[in-house]
Amino acid sequence: FHEQITGLYPMFEPVCAAFRSGDGVADEQYPDHFDRGLERATRIWVDRFLTTMWLPGLPDVHQRLTDGAGVADVGCGAGLATRKMAEAYPESRFVGYDVDTALIARATEAAAQAGLDERLTFETRDVTRGLPGPLELVTCFDVLHDVADPLAALRQMREALAPGGHLLLGEWAVEDDPDEEVNPLATLMYGFSVMYCVPTTRARGGEARGTLGLPEPEIQALAHTAGFAKVKTLFTGHPVLGLYLLSP
Repeated sequence: FHEQITGLYPMFEPVCAAFRSGDGVADEQYPDHFDRGLERATRIWVDRFLTTMWLPGLPDVHQRLTDGAGVADVGCGAGLATRKMAEAYPESRFVGYDVDTALIARATEAAAQAGLDERLTFETRDVTRGLPGPLELVTCFDVLHDVADPLAALRQMREALAPGGHLLLGEWAVEDDPDEEVNPLATLMYGFSVMYCVPTTRARGGEARGTLGLPEPEIQALAHTAGFAKVKTLFTGHPVLGLYLLSP
C-alpha cells in the first residue's frame, strides 16, 4: 500500500476543501503513482485467486467460459483482471468498461502487447446508462461502492445478462455496524474511503458510499431491488475481499 498512501499525501488539502464544499475531487487530480499502487494491490488477488480458485470454483461459470462466453468486466481499470481472465479462457470474448479514459487507453495497449486484442477490448463507459448484452458473465471487482449510482449499475448489469448468466461481484468484506470495524486494516480502509472513494464519487455526483459502505446486508438489499433473485456469498481465501454470485 506504500504507493497508495504516499499518493494521498498531496491530496490532503484538496480533500479537506471538498468536504467543506461537497463538490468532491476528480480522479485525474490524484498522482499517477496512486493508480499504480492500486494496480499493485489488485494484482495480488488477481494472480493468486481469480482464475485459479474463484472462477474454477463455480462449475457452471467455469464451463461456460471454457466453452466460449461473452464477458464484461465493469470498472476494469487498467485491465488486470480482464486480461487475466482472457488468458485463462481462450474461447471466450471479453470487454472491459471504465469511466477513466486514461486507464482504458493503458488497458487497450496492454491487451495488444499480450496479443489478446482480437477477443479482448476496452471501452470508456458509464454502465449506469446501459451495458450491451447479452452476456454469460459480468464481473465487478472493488468498484460498486465507487459508482455514482450503485442501484442503477446493478440494474443495468442485470439487464445485460443472458438467460442463466451471472454477476460476480467483489466488495470489501466489512461489518454491518461501523462500531465493529476497530482493527488496523479497517483504519487503513477508512483512510482510503475518506481520502479517495468518497471525494472522487462525489465529484461524479454520486452517493459516495466509500470503501466500507457496502457490507453484505446492503449488497443483498441492493441486489434484490435490482432484480436479482439469488445472492450467494462465496469463500474467497482473501482476508478482506468479499465475493458474491448474483443470479436473476
